Amino acid sequence: MPVETVQQSPQNAWPLRLRGVRPAPQSAVRTIRIGLLGLGHVGQAVARLADNRDAITHAGIRFQVEHALVRDAAKPRRCPAPSHVTTDADTFLRGKYDVVVDALDAVEPARTLIARLLGRGTSVVTANKALVAEHGPYLEAIAAAHGVSFRFEATALAAVPFLGTLAERPLVASVDRILAIVNGTSNYLLTALADPGASFETALARAKELGFAEPDPGRDVEGLDAADKLVLLTSLFGWGRLSCERLDVRGIRHITRDDLAAARSVGGTLKPVVFAQRDDASVRAFVGPAFLAATEPLASLGGALNGIRLDGKHVTNLFFSGPGAGPDVTAATLLDDVAQAASAGKRIYPRPAGSSRAIFASLPITPWLIRLSFPGVVPAATAAAAVATACGFHVERVADFATSTSRWILIGPHSRRALDAAISRLAATHRVETAAFRRF
Repeated sequence: MPVETVQQSPQNAWPLRLRGVRPAPQSAVRTIRIGLLGLGHVGQAVARLADNRDAITHAGIRFQVEHALVRDAAKPRRCPAPSHVTTDADTFLRGKYDVVVDALDAVEPARTLIARLLGRGTSVVTANKALVAEHGPYLEAIAAAHGVSFRFEATALAAVPFLGTLAERPLVASVDRILAIVNGTSNYLLTALADPGASFETALARAKELGFAEPDPGRDVEGLDAADKLVLLTSLFGWGRLSCERLDVRGIRHITRDDLAAARSVGGTLKPVVFAQRDDASVRAFVGPAFLAATEPLASLGGALNGIRLDGKHVTNLFFSGPGAGPDVTAATLLDDVAQAASAGKRIYPRPAGSSRAIFASLPITPWLIRLSFPGVVPAATAAAAVATACGFHVERVADFATSTSRWILIGPHSRRALDAAISRLAATHRVETAAFRRF
């Protein structure tokens, strides 16, 4: 409570007597009118949270979802019905909104609709990472020209507000290395797969029940969603726009519980990561499951948590983490962006020069964790190491963990080409099947 001091004579200066000052009355609650593009899982979560008066009253604002644009107006949904629901884009665009929330899951028609909204002077916030990765600079330019906001804090790590933070700190944001878990669905699946008796299918079914995975989870489990986010991050950090055609992207479907156990036996774990590092000559990048030592902060993130570790010229080991999957956490970040976009100070994220130029990533040279699956009797550790060495692997260690069919080895730095050549020789000479995981 604010206080004011009562003057004392010198002989009575202590104890100090204070008199409370009556606080100023709170200003009236402000209503922000929202237009909503899409009423899928995320759109419904936005509508539910916007209607939750207890959750937002303390902020001095109230959200009112005026209108929603959907594909099927008759489809049942688990959220309060907006004042108007339409399937006609022109009808939606005639509405009066303070901010529009894009909860669509595809580049089109989102790009066209958002461009029209920004062009008429309506601020937009989005969680559509593919849209921002591909057309972010174009939409930002329209927003800047019309004095409105285009915000996308929910695109990378859904509930971790780090993009806005870094946008205001250009020296800290001058990063040269990114290692991150950016797909909460994949991280949840690998965490659940480690449980006794779990299978990939049961973990995936549970992820769908919890809202962590879409009915079609292909983009998550194949690494495509994470690749979109890496493209977005490298652009925001001013490196340029990565070409997805040249990016090494791997999924997590082939990972087994035994792989996770073997990783633990050598002091680490398998996590779905994105990695990118640049120098004066090139950018090296990778998306997929990788071995992380237990000392790596990202290794401790379980469930649907996301995290990002940044290293650069002026800072090292800068780490952000938080929930990364689920419509509810995405909705909270979207509505925070709505409140920011509707404020008096309209802002966009300024991208460094060169953020839109095309860049083609090369493959990083890393150490590896290798699974060797033998057609017959699994050899002893020394024999397995000898076979692997003879085929071109630089063996550092054989894991103590083994099964009736497989052994795991740690090898030193190899290029992908050298690794594939050794794998081919091993398959041809000993009929050994392999799975390879980078080590960071």
